Amino acid sequence: NGGGMGLSEAEAAERFDLLVDGNTDAQLRKYIREHGVGSDNRQRDETSGHSRELEERFRENASQVNREAMVDSKWFEDAQTRGVHWDKVDSKDYTAKMAEIVGDKDMARIIHDDVKAILKKTDKTPFEELYAYDLTAGERIERVIDQRKPLEVVPTEKFKARVQERIDAGHRVVTLHNHSGSNIPSLADIHGLKVRGDEFGIVACHNGEIFTYRVVGEPAEGYIIDSSEEAGKKFLGSFMDRMIKKGFDAALQDVGELYGVKFERFL
Repeated sequence: NGGGMGLSEAEAAERFDLLVDGNTDAQLRKYIREHGVGSDNRQRDETSGHSRELEERFRENASQVNREAMVDSKWFEDAQTRGVHWDKVDSKDYTAKMAEIVGDKDMARIIHDDVKAILKKTDKTPFEELYAYDLTAGERIERVIDQRKPLEVVPTEKFKARVQERIDAGHRVVTLHNHSGSNIPSLADIHGLKVRGDEFGIVACHNGEIFTYRVVGEPAEGYIIDSSEEAGKKFLGSFMDRMIKKGFDAALQDVGELYGVKFERFL
């Protein structure tokens, strides 16, 4: 069996179950199961008997279905309109996580209140809102609300000017926005952060998770940070491929290293 490197029928089936059951996205798990991913992989490879080929088919099949699920319009629509997990968001533990992130309890309470206001307005919708905070002064400095653009919030000129004023004054500025699909920060998010010069960004997910992201270096050769659709797809594809093979957190770390970004995930 190639020195133990190949997969038996049982091992392939076990890995498939781990892939599905270990995925934190219930909608994606349902999609994968309904489309029968792994059914071929549960069958013995009659040509080679065991094998690496079986493992490769498993990986390719799973990766392809994950990609299809991400772009399938009905799945994507459902993913972006799930309800907020208020048991997690409206809790003392959430405030504590925010205090750990920003390093100040009073600022954490301000941001947590804003998160609840954002998620109350965007619950079961694909809309996003954007806030900026001055950690040095301990206050919110500007926000962009009610744009009602699915999966997008565009900083206004006023927002950019207010942020720039604080950064020019040497203050620590962070930004916050929500992700209705509870997905990781996008390349467009990272690009906006880099252009403005924010210290770091916070993504408040509707499932109660929080992501932070900060630019800590330059991307590896062949990778760029910009707002183009092509670059965004490459970023997402890099994450998805690694998630299938290595798991969510390892994939997030790997992609961060590729793009010169430090990600943190708060469950």
